[in-house]
Amino acid sequence: MSKRTLSKILLLTITFIIIVNGHFINSSNAQAQSEYTVNFSGVSAPIPVNVRTAPSDTARIVDQIYPDTRVQFSGWTTGSSFHDYWTNTLDNRWFFYERNGVKYYVSSAFINGNPPETGVNKPSDSYIVNFSGVSAPILVNVRTAPSDTARIVDQIYPNTRVQFSGWTTGSSFHDYWTNAPDNRWFFYERNGVKYYVSSAFINGNPPDANQPTQPNRALVSYNVRITTDIPAFIQAYENAIRNWNNTGVVWLSQSQNAPITLGEGYARGYDGYGWWQSYGSNVTGGTVIQWNRVNQRSASYLEALATHEIGHVLKLNHRSDYSIMNNYWLTRITKPTENDINDLRRIYSR
Repeated sequence: MSKRTLSKILLLTITFIIIVNGHFINSSNAQAQSEYTVNFSGVSAPIPVNVRTAPSDTARIVDQIYPDTRVQFSGWTTGSSFHDYWTNTLDNRWFFYERNGVKYYVSSAFINGNPPETGVNKPSDSYIVNFSGVSAPILVNVRTAPSDTARIVDQIYPNTRVQFSGWTTGSSFHDYWTNAPDNRWFFYERNGVKYYVSSAFINGNPPDANQPTQPNRALVSYNVRITTDIPAFIQAYENAIRNWNNTGVVWLSQSQNAPITLGEGYARGYDGYGWWQSYGSNVTGGTVIQWNRVNQRSASYLEALATHEIGHVLKLNHRSDYSIMNNYWLTRITKPTENDINDLRRIYSR
């Protein structure tokens, strides 16, 4: 048999091995992944979410889940990483469900929900990196494992800088400042023993977490408080706070005694109204959304409206182009655009 014939046979063999379910698997994803079978559900992000044939960003897309849809899953595994829609942290988990004996995979980064705590329901990878952060202005629990059920062995005093030696993932808490879910845990070591602190109560990030280390990098930070009791408004304001914090230019922290209020009330004939006032170094202001004008509007519109009105609190004026500050775009976008971010930089870099 000629060398040319042997080469063709070898090439065909290799090609056959790496083709799975009609698509090529990236060499970094070709290793076998453990799958955990457990029934649970979650709600998809407020965008169309891709369903794939394998837990990989290169796998074929076979369906999409509508925004804000509850989905029943039958298990989970790990694969390609995406940035979590809500927290922007890397997430390598994939949830799957089955139809007619075929598994379909959805990135956990776009699902608000988690498998139940089973002891094996989350990746156990730890990342070793030195960094520090400042604890929230409350007592923060230190635990023996990255889980809300792990034993509490110590507490960190409010506003204390802590040196960490790595991070991992575990149970989710709502971030103290943004209220977004956060499943990361930071750890430090004493006498060879690791102690874990939920990232949700630490202002700071490891250098490879790909999340803004606000407010350290922010050009300006303000304290705000949500004063409304209407659930739809609360959700809209929390999403809007996250939208502005994700710009990396400003940082809004929720505080009970903040001079900037986000609430409901008469909006001067508009769906919402926002304003700001400055007395020397003290900035006050706020927003109101008028319930009887918007109670039939979608959650995405309320988020866009809240983001728009907070933009006025941040000293942004109306625009006539592609911008969250353009009233005509509020039915199509919910987040600040590059035009808005550039405006913020011009205002706060002076």
